[in-house]
Amino acid sequence: MPPVSRRGPGLPDRSGSRAVLIGASQYADEALPDVPAAANSLRAMECLLLEIGGWRTEQVTVLGNGISVVEAVKCLHARAKEAKDAFLLYYVGHGVISGTKRHELCLTLSGTDYEHPEISAIAYSHIREVFADCAARVKISILDCCFSGRAIEALSSGSLNDLAVAQGVYTLSASDGYQTAHVPQVAAQPDVCTSFTAQLADLLRTGIEGGADVLTLGAIYPVLRARLLDRGLPQPNSRATDTAEQFPFAHNARAVAAPPPVASQAALPDEWKGRTQIPGWLRKFAEPALPRSTRRVAFDTLNNLPAHRPTRTSPPLLDAQVDLAQFTDMLGLSRRAASALAARADIKRAFASGYKQDLESVLRDLARDGVELPFRLPLLWRSLPAAKPARLEVSRVHDGFFMHVWRAEAGRICVLYPCDELTPRAPDHSRLVSDLDPVLIASESKKHGLYGPRLLCVDAEDAGRSYLADWRELARILGQDVPWWPQAMRRPQHMARWVPGAEAAVYETATEEDVAALLDLADSEPPESPARLAALALAANWRYHAVIGADSQFRTVGRARRPTGMTMAARPIKRGYDAYRDVPEEVLRVGWARILDRDDHLAWVCARQASVMYGGDVFPYGGAFSVSRPEAPAAAEWIRRLVATTPTAAAAYFGESQITEVFTDPVTGLPVVAKPNNYLEATSPIAYHGFAARRLPTTSPLAELVLDEVIWIRTQDGVLYPAPRRPDTQLGFGYDGTGSLALAILIDKLLDDIGAEAPDVMQDSASIGLQHGLYGHWPAGAVLGRTQLLLARQSTGRMDRAL
Repeated sequence: MPPVSRRGPGLPDRSGSRAVLIGASQYADEALPDVPAAANSLRAMECLLLEIGGWRTEQVTVLGNGISVVEAVKCLHARAKEAKDAFLLYYVGHGVISGTKRHELCLTLSGTDYEHPEISAIAYSHIREVFADCAARVKISILDCCFSGRAIEALSSGSLNDLAVAQGVYTLSASDGYQTAHVPQVAAQPDVCTSFTAQLADLLRTGIEGGADVLTLGAIYPVLRARLLDRGLPQPNSRATDTAEQFPFAHNARAVAAPPPVASQAALPDEWKGRTQIPGWLRKFAEPALPRSTRRVAFDTLNNLPAHRPTRTSPPLLDAQVDLAQFTDMLGLSRRAASALAARADIKRAFASGYKQDLESVLRDLARDGVELPFRLPLLWRSLPAAKPARLEVSRVHDGFFMHVWRAEAGRICVLYPCDELTPRAPDHSRLVSDLDPVLIASESKKHGLYGPRLLCVDAEDAGRSYLADWRELARILGQDVPWWPQAMRRPQHMARWVPGAEAAVYETATEEDVAALLDLADSEPPESPARLAALALAANWRYHAVIGADSQFRTVGRARRPTGMTMAARPIKRGYDAYRDVPEEVLRVGWARILDRDDHLAWVCARQASVMYGGDVFPYGGAFSVSRPEAPAAAEWIRRLVATTPTAAAAYFGESQITEVFTDPVTGLPVVAKPNNYLEATSPIAYHGFAARRLPTTSPLAELVLDEVIWIRTQDGVLYPAPRRPDTQLGFGYDGTGSLALAILIDKLLDDIGAEAPDVMQDSASIGLQHGLYGHWPAGAVLGRTQLLLARQSTGRMDRAL
């Protein structure tokens, strides 16, 4: 049974909030060592949210080992769109830096290819997009991984100089900048959490002496930082925009009163009265204050407990999480039998961390060891001898799935493969049972194990109950490995040709984006047109990503460290994408400039695909920025000069929905759009989003630097410009980080050459004086004159604010 949410005084109603917890503890690529402690950390964070954070199970989504990048990013977008009050992302695992020029933080997953993290891990550009599209008032990112400090600039820079950075963001990282995170020694990891999460969990469970009833993020960080440093662990980092740090995160254990007593017999629902054998852990779910649906589920659980219905053929709550006492109670064992079971080394190890365990995994381990249980387990969980090879009887499409029907010793078995990843749905089990009379229906689920998706299974003898199983368990009952196709290669005409023992078929993959629009646009341009080359280069990149992704899955199963029960039925053709992938960047920018100036639908579709693939890197612009406070003096001055214009494909970068008006900045010639203002504590109904230049189109020297949510440069001729920057660089101030460093490098260059190109923070450097000066606290709208900046460049300390 999952922990109960205990929302006490001070904690807000979480009904409008969503949390996604992601963790990777096992890796298929040997270059990424397993981190068993990460699994414990993932469970610990889930328990913290549910037990003392006021969250309910339906508001928290946990993604563990084996989830794919596409599924993880789709889940993040879906949950973020549901969030109205708060959206929380927690990640634990290996953080790596991509080898591309963007040097981007990538959050690895079980199937990550260490050589290609930018396409096989969650690149942080995806997280920026998720946060930008999220309408929640507060967005929280907690990262327990190496290099997690890189996310501080990506999400929470003082300037917010990126369209994809929304306000109301709080970022908490286990390390700073390019530091690595700390994990205990490998031998100890199965029983402990990662160091950062362990300290965070201990702090939240023990509370802060003398603190308020509710712990805010701002109150937690200094205490957490001190605890980590006292133990010689890496220094964490945090960054908040607006009032995000005031978000009430959890109860303070040293301030909250004792929980109310459990419900008395008189307070029980009518259907519960008269029941004398109600376990204490289940009784608390009868509280009248809980929703009727919760009490109904609890009553159903009571009826399904083996202790009350010993004739039941299958165990209750297969997907529940339980502690040791609840586990033995659910089994309906005598006290002596329960004590003997609890004394087993594997059971003691499973529950040693004090966290709840998956009932499923414990039952399956016991069944594998031949332990006699008081009820019958699902078919694939039973300890059965290896079967003779099954015969493949049917191979065809069925209601959106591709279906194999096998004739095995146990009976007829249906295996279903979803063919359309974008519209997943559960199969119609009743129809299959009536048509085919199978003993088992197994369909690919959205949950993943280490080497691929898990199976959602239904036994005919207990058709009302589903359970999860692995491919190797299915392979044991079929007497052979089961075929599996990467999602990009699920083409029914090819799948129908597979027969047992066949070699993997080789054919083209389907791309994540439909490249037909790109090819059509290329055909509409002259043969040597830069726009044609740009469109073909993007199509080639989509093809390359599809091939690499499918090939990575193929190799992951092939080099698995243990039998998976899967055989790869197809592998991709590795050709057809090299011809246009190496188009020079200068040509691409010229080509995309032409495409972005077009106003036809074809150009809009291509521009949107380029935004997804490149993030604006190949556009003839600099980085994107957002103005959420248009009443600020510098922002108001800039907005007054904007000229309304006809929308072009350039606006596709900002998302086609909700754009209310399109402008051009007459000074830079760059596009600007207006959209509804969804930022926290918005003072205006409209926010403005535009592009900065890569270099300023002027020869007039720098006169002033304006520090605000957007960094502004005023030249001596009085013209105001958004500060130039690269698409992959954030500009910030007021903290010791990459954003402030990037701004210091830019100002160092502009003082000498106003037309200098926006710098690359990985290759350029700035004076110590400018760096120290911009690290200091400056109020929003602070104006620093040229003389002040020159003096700071020559000094080694902080700027004299009196100048």
